[in-house]
Amino acid sequence: MTKIHLLLILPFIGCTEYELKEQAEAEVGVYPTIEVSPSALSFVQAEVGSPEEDLFTITNVGGADLTVNNLQLVGSNTFSFTQLGNPTLSPGESQDVFVVYAPTTDEADDSGAIMITSNDPDTPMVEVPLNGSTESAGLPILQIDPLVLEMGSHGVGSVATDSFVLESVGDLPVTLDTFYLTGTEFTITPTESWPITLNPGESTVVDVSFEPTISGSFSETFTVDCSEPAADPAATINAVSDGSTPIADCYVDPAQVQPNTGSEATWYGIDSYDPTGATITNYNWTLTSKPAGSQATMPVGTNANRSRFSPDLAGDYVGELIVTNEFGVSSEPCETTLVAVPGQNLWVQMSWSNSGDDMDLHMTYNGGAYESTNDCYYGNCTYFAPDWGTIGNSADDPSLDLDDISGTGPENITMQSPSNATYTVVVHDFPSSVFTGGNSVTVTIFLGGAQVWTDTRVISGEDTYTPFAEINYPSATVTPL
Repeated sequence: MTKIHLLLILPFIGCTEYELKEQAEAEVGVYPTIEVSPSALSFVQAEVGSPEEDLFTITNVGGADLTVNNLQLVGSNTFSFTQLGNPTLSPGESQDVFVVYAPTTDEADDSGAIMITSNDPDTPMVEVPLNGSTESAGLPILQIDPLVLEMGSHGVGSVATDSFVLESVGDLPVTLDTFYLTGTEFTITPTESWPITLNPGESTVVDVSFEPTISGSFSETFTVDCSEPAADPAATINAVSDGSTPIADCYVDPAQVQPNTGSEATWYGIDSYDPTGATITNYNWTLTSKPAGSQATMPVGTNANRSRFSPDLAGDYVGELIVTNEFGVSSEPCETTLVAVPGQNLWVQMSWSNSGDDMDLHMTYNGGAYESTNDCYYGNCTYFAPDWGTIGNSADDPSLDLDDISGTGPENITMQSPSNATYTVVVHDFPSSVFTGGNSVTVTIFLGGAQVWTDTRVISGEDTYTPFAEINYPSATVTPL
């Protein structure tokens, strides 16, 4: 009994790749994905009058229904195939397609292909090469494995790698001359020098790399150009770039400290990460903002954290962290703020722009004369304090932290619990300084730990006294002078 094989040409539905993709998204929300195995069929040592049969399997490895719109035979009519029982495959479902080779001469050397058209938006057409020969003839045949290389999702700037195996599955050696890619997002690198000849059963490997520079979905066709009469097989490469970049995660602890007391804080970036799994290789910490006149700097280092930061002035210190992954991709900046809060109820701080100009901070008590016992200044307030307010009570006595002669400050006068009085803040441009030009001097006043007043004035003229403000207790008010 002779088998009768019907050649089915299913109607071709004229949809563009975009329309197929859009249709799949609208119906299911995910894509169908076609997989054909094996990627080529070879019939060798066949006999005239004794057709040989083999099959390939169509599998839906995607997440939406796969509709096979058309199976079409091109090439030699010595090949035929059976129809699909059901042209629509659910996710995970497979269908076999049986192919028959019936040579018509004793020295046959036939080739053809079955073109499969489906609603797979990434691979709308798959070619299954067919080769057949009789006992006295042979063919060079190259097979690419896998037929569809899925490289997954990766962040911008990352590098993903995979490979194809190219195997000679015919009866004659096959020569690989060169290859082609339909795009530029992927790179093919042979592991051996081409041209290369593979004897039957031999194989070679080509490496594939994906280095996305923008986000998006990418699909390219990889084709191997073989010397005739071998067919030129092709495979598909798919990958996605999700646009991910490293994430800088930063904070400072403690977030509030007293300035100019030796209190320290640590800037933390240890929780930074890369969503793609890439390694964070660089942590760049900078101090982007600090109180005017502050000489504080971000601690040096290369690790994620910066410890032993000590603020010298009251106010806000803003730290910024940018991290970079192993591929040189940097994160958006992360900012965190440390607040230096005075521990005393009255805190007056002074700084100036140009060094070499000895500026001295003074604070008089109830209109006292300069450089008297009723004036807190470098001569009587740095190592001991004048006894103001209640006699014998040090809590209402002033203290000057230092006399900065050659730098730019800061100098701070503090008082734990001021008595009821009027305190006048004055800046003295001490004579015989190296710098004698105009100098911008900033005075900031904190009451109860909060900044209530600040001003910057240009002072020029040696041995001048410039009143800035008057502080009154018990009203705790500041009056500019």
